[in-house]
Amino acid sequence: SDVCSSDLRYKNIEAWNLDAEGLIGDFSGIKRVTWADEDFITQWVYPVTNDGNKILKLNIRTEPDVRDVVQDVLNTKRSSISNVFELKSGGRGFVLFSPMFRGHRYVGMLTVAVIAEPFFQNAMRLDGYDLTIYENGAEVLTTGKPDPVFARDWTSRTSYSSLGAHWDIALTPKVSVVRDNASVVPLFVLVFGVTISVLLSLALGFYLRSRYSEKKAQEASDRMTAG
Repeated sequence: SDVCSSDLRYKNIEAWNLDAEGLIGDFSGIKRVTWADEDFITQWVYPVTNDGNKILKLNIRTEPDVRDVVQDVLNTKRSSISNVFELKSGGRGFVLFSPMFRGHRYVGMLTVAVIAEPFFQNAMRLDGYDLTIYENGAEVLTTGKPDPVFARDWTSRTSYSSLGAHWDIALTPKVSVVRDNASVVPLFVLVFGVTISVLLSLALGFYLRSRYSEKKAQEASDRMTAG
């Protein structure tokens, strides 16, 4: 059965809520999980508390902060991450968009809203370092402000680009770390990339589990009807 068709779209809200709760519990920073239908209207939101009702019945294709990335997702048929912005339900963060297609037909969009600060901070705990992340030249997150002269001589800079996102990363070691003469920049970028990849995998897995559960439920209903 076509679980994403207009007459059968995630009718089992209990299964959705359980999977969404599990996804949010797996990652620090995830604030909300939503599903928008083929008309780009948000139909499912978890949790609905804490202004989640502001997301319901929202047309994500017309929202100024995300409409460009939504269009890019449709054009490329690939998951993508928005810029960091003030989320409609509160908090500064970004949104992961995972499109779903049946052949060439778009059938819906799974979105995961992430609060930037706890997510970035938990991507890798960096004892002994001050971390600053920039996007398009604007500061997204900072864990500390090192002395400017010290930062000029010891700050390491790198960048991370994936899923349409581009973040510039500055790491400044504290004095005790400088004495060890070791850099964690390559490790940070690696772990950060793995964290993003795992988040994407969990989001897609959540969708597929929900889709499988709905299919099995529909098959059971069909058998009962036939009987």
